[in-house]
Amino acid sequence: MVGFAMVAIYLTVMISEGNNDTSEVVPWALAMLLPSVLSLIAWNTDADRKARVLLLGAAALFLAIGVISIFSLGLGFLVAGFMALFAANELPRLSR
Repeated sequence: MVGFAMVAIYLTVMISEGNNDTSEVVPWALAMLLPSVLSLIAWNTDADRKARVLLLGAAALFLAIGVISIFSLGLGFLVAGFMALFAANELPRLSR
């Protein structure tokens, strides 16, 4: 949910500025949505191995976006990345 909130904040800021071209904003918004979607798919997956791989992929993307955008929205994405890493680490324990 943190990822979706960060995308909403990003889009709100970009729209409020008024001078941003849609072709520049949409690819970033979609790139920011991808790890959130991966996390949701992992949440709905019954297979632990697939869920773990999806969560690790989401964590990597969240952390990469967080580092790239550290001076604006990066902190939220870094938090989401660490949350996904924690979930991937705890997943085998939760399924026992």
